[in-house]
Amino acid sequence: MTTQFRLCTLSLLLLVSGLANAQYVSKKQRFKKDWVSKIEIAKKEKLVLKKANIYCDTLIMHDYAVLKIDSVQEFFMFANYVQIGKKCVIDAQGKAGKKLALVSDYPKTIGKPGKNLSLKFNIYKLGDLKINTRGGKAGKAFFKDVTRQFELVGIGGSGGNVSFHYYAPFTIMRQRRSRKKPNVWFNTDIGKMEDNIRQYNMAPMDVRQQFSTNAGQRIGRFESERNMEVNKRKKGLVTVQKFLAPITQ
Repeated sequence: MTTQFRLCTLSLLLLVSGLANAQYVSKKQRFKKDWVSKIEIAKKEKLVLKKANIYCDTLIMHDYAVLKIDSVQEFFMFANYVQIGKKCVIDAQGKAGKKLALVSDYPKTIGKPGKNLSLKFNIYKLGDLKINTRGGKAGKAFFKDVTRQFELVGIGGSGGNVSFHYYAPFTIMRQRRSRKKPNVWFNTDIGKMEDNIRQYNMAPMDVRQQFSTNAGQRIGRFESERNMEVNKRKKGLVTVQKFLAPITQ
C-alpha cells in the first residue's frame, strides 16, 4: 500500500513539473526548423528551395539572381527584410512534358501546373522582379502507321496562383520592365503548346490512300479528346495587397 502511494505521488509530481515547464513558445520558435536567418543569392546565380515553408529574416537577391521553387506544389515565404536587384526572378514554373514519348505514354507529354505561391515581403530596395508560375511546356509524342508518322503535341500545364502581400516605403509598379522604377510583374500563363498535329508521309501514294481513312479517324478522336483537356487549363490568379506598415509574422 505504501509503495502504491509513493508511485502515485511521484506520477503527480512529474505531471505538475511537466505543466510548469509548458511555457509559451513564440511563433519564431515554433517555426524554427523553417526559419532562416539570411538568404543571399549572388549576381547571376540560382538558389533552389525544396521546402514548402520558409521564414526568413533577410532576403537579398543581387542583379539577375534566380530563386527557384522545386519539389513542392504549394509554397509559402515570409521575409522580414528584402532587397532585390535588377531583373531578378522567383521561378515556380511547372515542369515541362516529355519531349520524345511514344503515343502510349502520351500523358507524360502533359506539362505540370505551376506552383501556387504565397509571399509576404517587407521590401526596402527593389529593381525589378519577375514572379513566374507559368504552367509547364507541352511535350510531344509520336504515332506511326503504314502510311504516315504523326507528331502529337502535348498539353501545357495550368498557371499557378500567386498571393503577394508586401510592405515598401516607396511605390512599386506592376509593369513588365518599367524603366527606372521599382516593379514586380507576374507570369501565370498556361504552359506553351502548339495547336496543330503535324504529319509526315512515309509510304507511296497508293499505300497512303489505302490506310489513310482509318488513321484519320483515330487522329480525329485523339484531337477531340485533346481539345477537351486543353479547355480545362487555366491561367493562374494573382492577388496583390500593399500594407502601410511592415508585415509581422
